[in-house]
Amino acid sequence: MIIKPSDKSVKSISNKIKQIIKKTSDIAAIIKEINPLLRGWGNYFSISYHSQNTFIKIGHLVWSSMMIWVSKKHPSKSIIKAVSKYIVKGKTSSNHKWVWGINKKDISEENKLIILNLAETKIKKHILLKLNLNPYLLENKSYFALRLITKNSAKFRELIYKKFDHKCPICLDSLHNGENIELHHIKPVKEGGTYTVSNIQPLHQICHISVTHLKQ
Repeated sequence: MIIKPSDKSVKSISNKIKQIIKKTSDIAAIIKEINPLLRGWGNYFSISYHSQNTFIKIGHLVWSSMMIWVSKKHPSKSIIKAVSKYIVKGKTSSNHKWVWGINKKDISEENKLIILNLAETKIKKHILLKLNLNPYLLENKSYFALRLITKNSAKFRELIYKKFDHKCPICLDSLHNGENIELHHIKPVKEGGTYTVSNIQPLHQICHISVTHLKQ
């Protein structure tokens, strides 16, 4: 069985992307409106690796739509000069070294805003249920208990990400820029800190290291 976004769903998000880019004259406004759409859609369909090809196609659509947007916004400029105004160096683990965003000349590096690249959405691995095990047998209890913990852990992470608007509270960059994400205890466990929404922050791995180093 192949699980991937339906043609209807792909057509729907494609139309929304085109509408957002076409109606908006300011790139900051485009970023603000289009990123939640791309992030939500990507998270929803990231349950299957078959979605990756669709993510790449949507990424190409965003790129081509932005090219049209730039050419209409700056009809008297050469396309190379016009595009360079809205291209920034991306913080990414993929081959996409340049992304659409607010040029670093116009905004500080730490607050740089970019359009998310849907092609970089991490696919969630779904561990299949072992059908030869019975949840009502004592010897299989630990297996099903572990699955439940893993499932609840994923939900907890999503709740934490949403609380911080999917941004690292240290560098203020997107949590979904390709870097590893670690959950940080605001109040350390050794000081009585608990694993609760109010005491957990989602940090990039490098930001987590810097915070831990400062406390030492």
